[in-house]
Amino acid sequence: MNNKETISLQLNQICYTYGSKEILHEIDCTFYSGQITVLLGPNGAGKTTLLNLIAGLNQPQQGTISLNHHVLQWQDQRYKQRIGYLMEFPFYYPSLTVVEMMRLNGGLRNIQRGQLEDRIMHWLERFELQVYHNHQMDALSQGTKKRVALASTLLHEPDILILDEPTNGLDPDQVMIVRNTLQEYSENGALILLSTHIIGLAEKLAQQVAILRNGQLVYCGDSTEDLEGLYVAHR
Repeated sequence: MNNKETISLQLNQICYTYGSKEILHEIDCTFYSGQITVLLGPNGAGKTTLLNLIAGLNQPQQGTISLNHHVLQWQDQRYKQRIGYLMEFPFYYPSLTVVEMMRLNGGLRNIQRGQLEDRIMHWLERFELQVYHNHQMDALSQGTKKRVALASTLLHEPDILILDEPTNGLDPDQVMIVRNTLQEYSENGALILLSTHIIGLAEKLAQQVAILRNGQLVYCGDSTEDLEGLYVAHR
């Protein structure tokens, strides 16, 4: 990351409704650079909807999202350029090789060709993907595809990283690689927000925890060594 400024991302009274169903209700929380916030909650709690709003894919129907206390507009492309967003089920072109897929993603982020090739090699090595660089995406396991997608998400060195279930489909060795990479990336100044169903992963990663239930934020604060106990206490 080239941008070393301190970042705070504030959610203020965020609401979102789909049809007649209220998905999110008056969400208030602040996230900081150099910190990993883990979003916990049962299926249907509104986690993915909240991540989509923060990433700028959807627009809050009520409330505001602010970057360093400056209220963001939904169309703000400068903000969106600072974000790396990994969806739970990333899109890929099945016939492209790993390197071709990463070049495509880097090109969409307007990374210069020489710089892009260096970054591709860096992230392939970091995620132990070198052996797959000429493999077609459709021939890869789910966990390998997910690592390729995460490597691609980091190519433009975003200072705000949003990850929806980033370890789904990964084996234990791959989870450790991702966990260590995210910790290092956070220590280098990134703001990281991720959702997971794995309490053990959250305990190892999180400095801050946000717990969603039925569209409401029932806890947003420091993590604890007994994160399972914290989660159960906020049922």
